[in-house]
Amino acid sequence: MILALRLDDIARGFDMASDYTRGEMEITDQSQTFSGFIRTTIWFSAHTGLGVLLLTLIFAVGMSWMTALIITFVMGVVIGLALKMKAAWYAFLVGATVLIGIIGLVAGLFASLMG
Repeated sequence: MILALRLDDIARGFDMASDYTRGEMEITDQSQTFSGFIRTTIWFSAHTGLGVLLLTLIFAVGMSWMTALIITFVMGVVIGLALKMKAAWYAFLVGATVLIGIIGLVAGLFASLMG
């Protein structure tokens, strides 16, 4: 009895599969989700690369932090232009640069006061 019910379910599944026509499914939601995933991946990958560049210029090359910050900012603008980023990219880039600059100035001030 149970086996007969399962076979009927399988047969109904085959009937549904025969109704399928390739290329008629609405995929706008899936394509928008995939597009958003790719944009987010590019966004975070580019910022991670800029962070690695900044730290490399400061610690491996021995460049002053302000010069490294300016070079990293310019590279961020170039990456934004090359990848046709929207205004949010530049707003985040400017905000992060200002924040890192303020932190660097405050840390330099404390370092000069301590020693």
